[in-house]
Amino acid sequence: MKNSKAAKKHGMRKMWRVLFVVFAMITLICCPVLATDDPAVEEGGDASDLETAIDMGHQRIDVVIQWIVGWVAKIGLVVAFFGGIQVALGFMNDDADSKVAGMKTLAAGFMVYGICAAANSLFFFI
Repeated sequence: MKNSKAAKKHGMRKMWRVLFVVFAMITLICCPVLATDDPAVEEGGDASDLETAIDMGHQRIDVVIQWIVGWVAKIGLVVAFFGGIQVALGFMNDDADSKVAGMKTLAAGFMVYGICAAANSLFFFI
């Protein structure tokens, strides 16, 4: 009994470490998006230079967000595809639980895709 509790505790610690590393990597990857290469801003340029640098930063953030939204939409379609396969296998085996699980997976995949498509059309006017 003690061994299983220790194993669970070790597994939870390992999971939290992995989540922390993933969060740290995402943070480190997104930080350079906010940096500017404009030397006028670093030397104390006027307000128009600063506004230009801020606009460049916003454009970079928009590009990163569009990339993430595009990949999440693709993942949603893949999840919907696997849900469709699960429904087909449920009909083949005449298993009601598999059919229900497949329909839930199919619906979840299409919901993720729909949310990404709505976000892409509502927030990015390119």
